[in-house]
Amino acid sequence: MVRKELASFSSGEDIMPTERSMIETLAALVLEQNREGNRQKTKAGIAYAKVRKAEMRKRILDRAFTAYAQRTRDFPVQPSVSDSAFEVRHGKEYAVLRNVNGVLAVYRYCKGSDSLRFIDPNAEPDLFKTLSVW
Repeated sequence: MVRKELASFSSGEDIMPTERSMIETLAALVLEQNREGNRQKTKAGIAYAKVRKAEMRKRILDRAFTAYAQRTRDFPVQPSVSDSAFEVRHGKEYAVLRNVNGVLAVYRYCKGSDSLRFIDPNAEPDLFKTLSVW
């Protein structure tokens, strides 16, 4: 008996026009709430992705500082934390270490291997002088 009532209810039989409109309105409200919930989840996801990207960039810069310190043990010139930056140029990602004297070192970040590769800043001085600080 209950199955028959549920079947007739879901098929729309024996429903008054006002009841049908109330059901449609209720369904529209539920659908709108789901959409709004999805929008909020999307906004939270975008904010989380931005935080993750910032953390990744900071981690890569920290690794570049460490690599520079190991590379230049006898050379006392230190890069500035505020002047150095993680930058993207032509689709490639770089950790550019600077101080008041200019560019000290450039490390290209390789996503696939999660490694840094040293690039001589004197090889292409125009490219790294024009990079903007984020």
